[in-house]
Amino acid sequence: MLRCFLLVVGSFMLSACGVSGHYESEGPCKGFHRDQQACKRAAENSSVIGKVKIGQSPSEVRQIMGKDPERREASADTETWGYLTDYMARLVTTIVFKHGSVAEIRQSQYGK
Repeated sequence: MLRCFLLVVGSFMLSACGVSGHYESEGPCKGFHRDQQACKRAAENSSVIGKVKIGQSPSEVRQIMGKDPERREASADTETWGYLTDYMARLVTTIVFKHGSVAEIRQSQYGK
């Protein structure tokens, strides 16, 4: 009886995971994740973020990253771009532009 129950529950869980798309069999997002797309974005971002350097222009950073920022804030003096770079540690790399060039690069956790 218990074996039957476990078999039914196990097959239900496997079919639910297959439909949800939260499982990857290989690559940097291998295994189960709540947001597989965010994990993939973070893997892509982390592979290129190290090329961003102080003094670069927004167009140079956009070219390096291959896309617009995932988060953006702006004021009269600064513009801040954010990219998810570590899905598991929930790290966002923030690039701060002052007067049209990168002035600061930092990481912070999101969601806390």
